[in-house]
Amino acid sequence: MPADDDPIRRTELYWGRLERVLVTGRWTPTQGVLRHAGGAYPLLAQRGQGARLWDTSGCEYIDWMMGWGPVVLGYRHPAVEAAIAAQLAEGPLFSLTHPLEIEVGERIQAMVPCADGVAFGKNGSDVLALAVRLARARTGRELVLHHGYHGFHDWFMAGVPQCEGMPEALRATIRGFPYGDLDALGALLDQNAGRVAAVVMEPAGDFLPPPGYLAGVAELARGYGALLVFDEVVTGFRLARGGAQEAFGVVPDLACVGKALANGMPLSALCGREEFLYTIPRVGYGLTYRGETLSLAAARAALDVIANEPVCEHLARVGEALRAGFAERAQRAGVPGGLIGPAARLTLSLWPTERLSPLAQNSLLLQELLKRGVLSHGVFLPSYAHGDEEVERTLDAFDAGLAAVARGRDRGSLAGLLEVPGIAITYGDDEELAKC
Repeated sequence: MPADDDPIRRTELYWGRLERVLVTGRWTPTQGVLRHAGGAYPLLAQRGQGARLWDTSGCEYIDWMMGWGPVVLGYRHPAVEAAIAAQLAEGPLFSLTHPLEIEVGERIQAMVPCADGVAFGKNGSDVLALAVRLARARTGRELVLHHGYHGFHDWFMAGVPQCEGMPEALRATIRGFPYGDLDALGALLDQNAGRVAAVVMEPAGDFLPPPGYLAGVAELARGYGALLVFDEVVTGFRLARGGAQEAFGVVPDLACVGKALANGMPLSALCGREEFLYTIPRVGYGLTYRGETLSLAAARAALDVIANEPVCEHLARVGEALRAGFAERAQRAGVPGGLIGPAARLTLSLWPTERLSPLAQNSLLLQELLKRGVLSHGVFLPSYAHGDEEVERTLDAFDAGLAAVARGRDRGSLAGLLEVPGIAITYGDDEELAKC
């Protein structure tokens, strides 16, 4: 029996304690207890530095998740860390608005094209819920058309049939639309003319927008009297300093930013046109921790780095190097697929076979990456701290992972290859993985 100071044993003890107290504590890329022999699978994080993460078992990983997206400058960026330490000496929360809230708002206003003004929250879910409530208040309508994932609040999760605890009345107030298809969106708007409060969408996710698509969405939404809301929680300060609206030249009525805003500290913001934002006092929005100053200090420092250094350009360069290297290795292994989407937000996509779904193949590939010290859940989010060494080590791990996937494709089965349950990320994944 290993001693209690053995790192792997210590992790197991922590995990046992977690299961007795944390209902939502399985914060791993595999969403569950998937420890490989010898402690190769990460369960609990200990610390981070740059683009690396260490778990409680002492294993080191090149991290492509970066806190699920927020840590755009890298763990423990010195400017951000110094800003937090300096503000801590003055206090984290006050009974009055702190000047930091003004300063960060001004920086966002200077970067984000649609930002006549700013309202802060803590999570992307907060400000997306605010955006939808504003749209409903302004238009007097209830229906929301959406594409993408927009957080856990009722307005959005009402559109997920598997989500329990949802009032049935809310399910009729949200409808999804397919990305890249203007005809489909136009038909939905026409079928629901006079009922649509907002079109809410991630402007770029797994796919880049086809030429003219976002401009077409804007024209359709406004033509039917609906507000256009960009969910830029992931894309903001990542695809460009002003987010996807800057990168693609289409300015929405409202935009929600978060994640990269404070390099890992909890902060989000609703940005938008003045005429809509000043409806906020009438919609009951209020958060006790909106003006928490440590996150605002981190955001001021992070935005200064993003504004003055080639952060977004670096993310794109690293992402394109990873994409090109993966494509070369996938072709060599005979595995059709690629890393798709914007270079600063890549998604793993492997083509199905008659017996193996993309999700099953992804699970095997990510398993092999984890065993070789590369951490991802299928999305690769470059940070300012990722460099050539991290790219090369990841490509070496891809070689081994793609070889394993090729064997599975040849056999038509993952038996003997997938050593742990498959990686389930969204509703319905467990059922699909049960077929592997």
